[in-house]
Amino acid sequence: MKITQAELSEHNTTSSLWISIGGIVCDVTEFLMLHPGGNDILLQHGGTEAYEAFEEVGHSDFARKMVHEKAIGLLVDGREAPRAGQGVSLLGRLFTKEDNYNIHKTLGIFILCHTFYRIYTACDMQLDGGFTSEVSSLALCWVSMLLQVSSFLFEVPRARLLGSPMIWQEWRAHNLVFVGRHVLAFTICWVYIRYVNISDDFATFFVDMLLFAVLYAQLYSVDVITAYIREDKHTSLTASWPFWDGCPIWLEKSIKWYYTIAQFQASSLLVMTGSSLFDKYMVIFPFQFASFLMTLVRKGIITTKGFHAGYLWSLFMVVWLILGPQNFLVSVVSFATWIILYIWRSYGLSKYALWLGPLLSKMLAYYHITPDNPLVQLGTMMITWIVCMVLQKCVMGFATEVRARRFLEARQKPMKLVDKETISDNFVLLKFEVPAGYAAGINPGQHVKVHVPNPSKGRKEWNKHANLEEPVEILSRSYTPVSATTSPTLDLMVRHYHKSPERGFPDGGRASTYLVEKLKVGSKILMSGPHGHQLYFGQGNFLVGKNMVKARVCGALAGGSGITPVLATLRDIWQEGRRDVRDRDQRILGEQAVKMKEFAIMHVTRSASEALPQQWYQPPTGCGEQTPIRMSHVITGSDSAKAEVPGALCYTGRVTEEMVKAAMPPPGEDVVIFVCGPQGFSEACCRPILKHLGYKHVVMLQ
Repeated sequence: MKITQAELSEHNTTSSLWISIGGIVCDVTEFLMLHPGGNDILLQHGGTEAYEAFEEVGHSDFARKMVHEKAIGLLVDGREAPRAGQGVSLLGRLFTKEDNYNIHKTLGIFILCHTFYRIYTACDMQLDGGFTSEVSSLALCWVSMLLQVSSFLFEVPRARLLGSPMIWQEWRAHNLVFVGRHVLAFTICWVYIRYVNISDDFATFFVDMLLFAVLYAQLYSVDVITAYIREDKHTSLTASWPFWDGCPIWLEKSIKWYYTIAQFQASSLLVMTGSSLFDKYMVIFPFQFASFLMTLVRKGIITTKGFHAGYLWSLFMVVWLILGPQNFLVSVVSFATWIILYIWRSYGLSKYALWLGPLLSKMLAYYHITPDNPLVQLGTMMITWIVCMVLQKCVMGFATEVRARRFLEARQKPMKLVDKETISDNFVLLKFEVPAGYAAGINPGQHVKVHVPNPSKGRKEWNKHANLEEPVEILSRSYTPVSATTSPTLDLMVRHYHKSPERGFPDGGRASTYLVEKLKVGSKILMSGPHGHQLYFGQGNFLVGKNMVKARVCGALAGGSGITPVLATLRDIWQEGRRDVRDRDQRILGEQAVKMKEFAIMHVTRSASEALPQQWYQPPTGCGEQTPIRMSHVITGSDSAKAEVPGALCYTGRVTEEMVKAAMPPPGEDVVIFVCGPQGFSEACCRPILKHLGYKHVVMLQ
């Protein structure tokens, strides 16, 4: 597609952002909030040729590849830059301008060499991997902490980039806490060996209790970081981990399962390996090695598959070095313990209660209340966990925590259709099953891509126009789910474009025909996501441009199928109206049930038969007091003079300023209006009206 400079300059907002890189025009709208350098730099160059700025930063081959992936056309009256697709040297990719003095790189190389030296000393059977009570041993360990702190020299995206292992703010903050945990544990054991170093039960017990205190401090710290930094509450560091295209589902599940097991390995090796300095130090390696591998992926040096291979090697290697010298029974008991911890945690036992089991078993053994026997300790842990669940149920009203994780990711995954319901003449609701242990997890404002066979393949014309998708095997269409993020099903409202020569659709819609007429209940279809920007962040907070606005009142103007993001937002607000105390993030942030003063909706359709029934705008029964909904419809078709929508205010004709003024709340600092629909509806019709009426916080979704 050929794009002129004038066309390019029109796309310079958060709702539609195009940038030219050496004459290649890219749509970076969905990438805006994920850009490692922040969204400000993209907005600064939005609608312009940004080749010089792109080259000055020294982007990696990974970034250059993304230029072509997001390309939508060529700039016909702009500057050409043949070098835009060329790569840079390996050193040029590794050494960037963000670290002018190469502090982070130097520390990283030192840590890598030091770790491999410790691996050698362990294989050489040196006592405690060569660590001693000398100050030099302590200093060498603290270099790992310096490396982690120096990582904050770099700008990283707030959210995870879908489809590729890449460092983001939550991962970096978590790594700082985890590395700090083991450095602090190393320091405690070093102090014990240097200044105490006696075979005394009390001293050993005291060290164990300090290590558990470090563990609990880490557990709470990462919870706070997650609650305040993670924008998407339906991801986890392992559940939504990106994999390579073509990775079998069974292999993905197996690797994710072991990544979860590895978390229990790291924590148990912290508190159950006594005062061993080598054990405390080596557990640091996988955390920092994973970050190094992520950097190599981002620089285009290794692939996603290479990342997983390297990370798995680091995890296996550390366990082998620590458990290898032990007898076989110790290894078996260790793995059995990790699996037991995983099972209890996967069923919703609080992680604070989970580690209370090992802590209490150590305390009872020290005071000789129970024998110091692995089987007895395991029984003690089981009893402790059951008691914790009973007490939690009595005091807080729940026995297990809620852990709703999103199933979909950038890679295509199969989703099973479990129900199909006709809503109106044009809309059909499709419900897709989400696997057990997961939730829909698509936030308001985001959409999924549905991949279906192309019924127009091989046909030169479709709907009396040239068929531009004639050679395409699989079509990709975007749909906004109307289900709440915590829903056990992912619900898509599909507008069915019937065969209608009168309306210019003699062949009907491509994807909608397949989804509505051919896809049967029980069949599976490929989906990927989420894509797009999150609009609503909970507790009445909407992202407007670059700012978060807390809305007292909200309004929505929706054209046709643009009603779907409105419904998704409504369902999330209704979900917040019945806060779930089992959600750990809600407890940490002190979130309460949300009730706005009003939510006003105007739905614009061609005919009254296309409007959704009024029950779609009514909260589920038993939800208590909810945000009041004020609903109005605008019917624009030729028969609009006679149009009526039962139970709602109905206007006819084109949308006017008077209609919007009557249907929407008055402007204010705490009033947010979002517009969803075709570009002509949003930009040509709604934007000028809202601007003239004085609304300050307007979000345009397309």
